[in-house]
Amino acid sequence: MRWAAALVCACAVAGCRATVEAPPDLAADMATGGGDDLGGDDLAAPDMLCPVGPEVCGNGCDDDRNGYSDADDPACTSQMLVTLGAAGSSALWRMILEPQPHVVVLDGNPVGSSGMATYNRIFAPAAFIAYDGGSKRVDRVPIGGGTITSTATAYTTRDACVFNGELIVVDQRPSAPGYLHRFMADGMTPIGTMITVAGIPTACSSDGTFLYVAEHPTTGASDIRVFAKSANGPVDTATTIAIPDALANGGYDRLVDLAYVKKTGLFIGLFTTEAGSEGDVMAPFALDGGSGPWIDGGVWHGVGEFMP
Repeated sequence: MRWAAALVCACAVAGCRATVEAPPDLAADMATGGGDDLGGDDLAAPDMLCPVGPEVCGNGCDDDRNGYSDADDPACTSQMLVTLGAAGSSALWRMILEPQPHVVVLDGNPVGSSGMATYNRIFAPAAFIAYDGGSKRVDRVPIGGGTITSTATAYTTRDACVFNGELIVVDQRPSAPGYLHRFMADGMTPIGTMITVAGIPTACSSDGTFLYVAEHPTTGASDIRVFAKSANGPVDTATTIAIPDALANGGYDRLVDLAYVKKTGLFIGLFTTEAGSEGDVMAPFALDGGSGPWIDGGVWHGVGEFMP
């Protein structure tokens, strides 16, 4: 299968079950080069001698000038944003999967235990965090400093992602259908009308071509509903994708969240059982039904795109 080679590359580092048992010392920055994520190698004089272009892995330069270099850059290693489960997350982290899964602070502002985040610098120089439960709010968090702005909604927010130049906020209702709300890059200005999701939506992610919405049908396992682009927002293609058999057959048939990893072209999903509520299993998967070894045995609340 086409995804197989990429899957091996992305997942070989995971071994059987690499576990982050407890958060690291978040006061210490683990980014390559030390110091603050916005300092170190990225702003050092040698960078000024590097040609500007696509990131070259291993040359000590921030070639693409996105603030990250070599193994610390998503062009060279598989990365995503993560938030912890019930224990809460004291910061917004990015998880780097190679050579060993580890987390690095992206933003030190407190993130509650119900936050799900996404960051796409082409769309906005800020991460967006949707708080589920009763919070009904979306935060816009400027990366590198600035004022956090919060948008209060009248509906239950669940997840956020970027698709077709819009911020998509998942509106999870107690019963089907659910909805997708569209916002401009300020995270506050709504665009057009909300989009209906046939099931109960739990998360969203995009590979740049399509929008993928994890949903719970009225009965049975979760699936992924596919939306296409249009001038009037996402359009339901009526196509659904099943949970990978390897996970569903093991009882992990609920997809809590998912994130697209551009480097590998794969998704990372948080899966749980019918009785669960958070991400008991984190695993890479492809849309053709293939899945890789578990990346983390802990309980995570959210995964999201990290595209600086």
